[in-house]
Amino acid sequence: MHRLPAALLAAMACASVAQAQEPPSAEANPSFTLGRALELAGAASPSLEAASADIQAAEAGRRVAGLRPNPSITVEAENVTGSGLYSGIDSLEATTSLTLPVELGGKRAARIAAADAYTGRAAIQAVIAQADLRLAVIRAYAEAAAAERRLV
Repeated sequence: MHRLPAALLAAMACASVAQAQEPPSAEANPSFTLGRALELAGAASPSLEAASADIQAAEAGRRVAGLRPNPSITVEAENVTGSGLYSGIDSLEATTSLTLPVELGGKRAARIAAADAYTGRAAIQAVIAQADLRLAVIRAYAEAAAAERRLV
């Protein structure tokens, strides 16, 4: 006699658990769009950050390439610690020179052209990195959409 109420109680408990496990409705789960996936991937991509840093470095290199070489000052001292007749600082010989490099033969223009080429290369690599990321996200999104259709 006690088995029948216990069985009914167990059946009702299982039914309530099964009812609680219904899948959520479409309104409860907002759809994840391709545009949103591309936006999130672009914001969190280390390859795009690296490409941007490479462009900034190339632009800084271009600014440096356009500068003239710095002058330099050299000071030399001889016979500082001599012996005998040349001891002390009485026989000290000091030489000071100023060097100002003069670039000939278009060296500066060649440096600037090379820096411009590197900047262009960095910009092209950034576009390639962005296209690669976009391709990977579109492929992953298409695979996820196909998998979702197979489930439904």
